[in-house]
Amino acid sequence: FLQEGSDTTFIHLIAAHLKAGNSSSDAVDRGLAAETVMSYIKNNLEPGYFMMCGDLNLYSASEDAFQELTSSTHGAYRLMDPMSEIGNWNNNSSFADVHTQSTHTSGNCFSGGGLDDRFDFILMSEQMLQDTGNVSYIADSYWAVGQDGNHFNQAINQGGNNSVNSTVLLSLYNMSDHLPVIADFRVKLLPEPDTAE
Repeated sequence: FLQEGSDTTFIHLIAAHLKAGNSSSDAVDRGLAAETVMSYIKNNLEPGYFMMCGDLNLYSASEDAFQELTSSTHGAYRLMDPMSEIGNWNNNSSFADVHTQSTHTSGNCFSGGGLDDRFDFILMSEQMLQDTGNVSYIADSYWAVGQDGNHFNQAINQGGNNSVNSTVLLSLYNMSDHLPVIADFRVKLLPEPDTAE
């Protein structure tokens, strides 16, 4: 058991894969899952450093799930989108630079359609986003790897894409129909507690 003021900072990660599908019942299921996540966070964690990452299958910021996760009614437990790209992401060229699915236009076990959905997220607590403590998000480091903003409704490797080298681009195309999302964080080194008696 670590005591208050110890040299340890806790970062809590919640990995999620919310219900897929574009029906109203699918959206309801995602909303219920988001309520469960927020209830868990509020009942089990102190305000601080936490993130929810994964394939949230959200078509729009107006979905109940996104609204629940980012609601200001949760106070210090509220999750935030470091991209501040709020809107109707589905098949909307205005959000081409944040789409993460699909890397393919067609093909066997991969979802097709080209890049036209923002399904994959890293949401984080305000404390991490606002640089108010020991762990903070590094501004402008959030990125869907391989996303150059120029492949709306196209495969990730169609035509030119210089956002990553050709080996990485081919791997992104072959490994999944989603792009991985990354972000960088700054972690402050805490002094070791004084153990002198």
